[in-house]
Order: sequence, then C-alpha cells, then structure tokens
Amino acid sequence: MANTLSLSVRIPKYVMRTMGAIIASIFLGMAAPLAVFIPFTPVPFVFQMQLAFIFAAMLGPYYSVVMVGSFLLQGFVGLPVFAGGCAGSLLSPSLGYLIGYLFAARYMGYAFAGEKMSYTKSYFHVCMANLIVYAFGVCYLQMFVGPYNALLYGVVPFIVPDLMKNIFAARFIAPLKSVYESAA
Repeated sequence: MANTLSLSVRIPKYVMRTMGAIIASIFLGMAAPLAVFIPFTPVPFVFQMQLAFIFAAMLGPYYSVVMVGSFLLQGFVGLPVFAGGCAGSLLSPSLGYLIGYLFAARYMGYAFAGEKMSYTKSYFHVCMANLIVYAFGVCYLQMFVGPYNALLYGVVPFIVPDLMKNIFAARFIAPLKSVYESAA
C-alpha cells in the first residue's frame, strides 16, 4: 500500500515561476518601511529599487514584469507597499520611478538570462537599470517641479547612495540566482 504522503505532485514550471514572482513582489512591499524621506525632494531614498533588480535578475525578463506589475497593483489597490508604507496614487511625484521599475526589471531579466557574468558586468547592468528608473522618474517628476528641478531633486541627491547600493546588489545577484535556478 502506497503512503499517500510520499506521493509527489509535479507543479508546472511556469506556475512555480509565477508564484516566485508574486512572492518577490510581496518582499518588495515589505521593504517599504526602509525609506528615508529627504526634506528638499519629493522622492524618497529607498532600498526597494535594488531589491527589485536582484529579484528581476533571478526571475528573468517575463516573470520580473509579473513581479513588478504585481507590486504596482498592490500599491494601487491601497496596500502600503510603496516607500514609507504609502499606497499608490497616480498623482504621486514618484510614480515615474515606479513605472521605471517595470522597464528596468525587464532589462535586468534579459541581461542576466543565460550564462554567469563577472561582478564588473553585474555592476554595469545594475547601474544601467538604475539609469532606466531615473529616466522614467525624471520624465514624470518634471510635470511637478520642472525639468531642471527634476534633475536637481530627482537624480543628483541619489547618485552616490545608489552607486553604493548597486555595489551590494551586484554582489548578491550571482549567488542568489544560482540558488534560485537550482531550486526551480
């Protein structure tokens, strides 16, 4: 007589990857309190962006979009998943940065698909993803503060801290990606 507890059920890979993307979006939301609001800019200093990059490198180009889309949906329905535990609003000055997460995550998924890469290449791709987020953020922020001030308040104060956070993100990508791929 077969032990019913020992029977295994094969879950399709796409279901597992989708579940991984949704779980990653929940972790992104849980990082919301790790935000520092700077008095002179409407854009907070966050750790969610680099966390999104790490998850996107692990999930690949398609499931990283599922992750960020799920994260954005959580915020827009009223869950406190955005910086500082805020819910989303289409009138928020930082909405452009959040939309930029979608495109940066897709980029990271493509950049890290396939073979392993060196730390230098990892750092380069994380910085490029960061620039994608900046581009979308500044384009939207300029509607609130003008083009010059959008750069002054939405990029300049964040360059050095983001370069530092990118160092850590690039260090974590390779080991976490290998663990994720061996489990999936």
